[in-house]
Amino acid sequence: MELRINNGQLELPGYRYITFLSKGSFIACFKAYDTKLEPVVLIISENQTELQNRIRISQLLIGVPGIQSFICLQQLQIIEDVEQLNQLYPKIFGKQSKVLIGPFYNQDMNTYLKDKTQQQKIELFRKILKVVQELHSRNIYHMDLKPSNIMMQDENPILIDFGNSVTEDEVETVLNTSAYAPKQDVYSCCITSEKFDIYCLGSMLHEILSSVPLHSSLQNNSRQFYQLQQHIGILATDLITGMTKFQQELRYTIEQCIKHPFFDNSNENELLQLDQYKNQISLNIQSKSQQNIFDQNKEHRKSGFIYGGSESIVYSYTDLHTPALKPNIHIQQNLSNNFSEFSQIQHVELSYE
Repeated sequence: MELRINNGQLELPGYRYITFLSKGSFIACFKAYDTKLEPVVLIISENQTELQNRIRISQLLIGVPGIQSFICLQQLQIIEDVEQLNQLYPKIFGKQSKVLIGPFYNQDMNTYLKDKTQQQKIELFRKILKVVQELHSRNIYHMDLKPSNIMMQDENPILIDFGNSVTEDEVETVLNTSAYAPKQDVYSCCITSEKFDIYCLGSMLHEILSSVPLHSSLQNNSRQFYQLQQHIGILATDLITGMTKFQQELRYTIEQCIKHPFFDNSNENELLQLDQYKNQISLNIQSKSQQNIFDQNKEHRKSGFIYGGSESIVYSYTDLHTPALKPNIHIQQNLSNNFSEFSQIQHVELSYE
């Protein structure tokens, strides 16, 4: 596909009225109209890895609602004024430049939310969580979630820009310096992909509800924590806190976010709702851990659940070599603050009946 520049205006066969939208480190985005005068977005880059990643992810997500699709990928042949193009858009145009063509969405999330009620904002965020849940269920992680990467189609969110997306549960590096990304994760040697997305979503929710960006992890019992509680309520504050924990493993999972009582719109006492929610998480962990703890140890048979509190769960195991003595091994495992993960076994006590 031949690309020309005429008085600073890009010209591309089959497209009219090409106007600049935005530029990243390796790409430039333009709006144009096709021969049917339908608006499209032109994503131009010389970075083959990023363009191919967008194509690869979009192919894995064909038919999934809430995901940007693409029409085609074309090689560009720059006819003239390459120097002028490079001055206008450095690192974008060259011999290897290609154009990725997709549908154009004329409204991003922040623009859409300007005249919306608090409940409408909450409902939109719940829809975004559902789309991200579908991504994660397919082992796809966006890694650059922010308001400008969430466009609107009628009342529904559309995720765009999968240039940084990965299909691995853990990665060593991520190219994300946005204000919504967890800085501690970016500089970590091992990044949990799901929890990286969760932090970005929590940071977005903080801005949606308080109109102020979240500059660092929200810590329990901090001054910022109590100020936010007074402003947006106990449930919203707990959800944001659970999504933006400093330690990746302590953050809520996407399923825990979706099931959070913040979205129930109930008239019940918020503290009671939160207590019931965390008790349910504790019971779910108990059920799963009964299948996992000591499965690798064939010397003992689990004989029952002893008790579970807000900080720990204790089990009893019977030594198979001395069943007549019926010894019990009490295994205590501490729970994280938001009950999303177990830590290592903290205490083992052997006793005999």
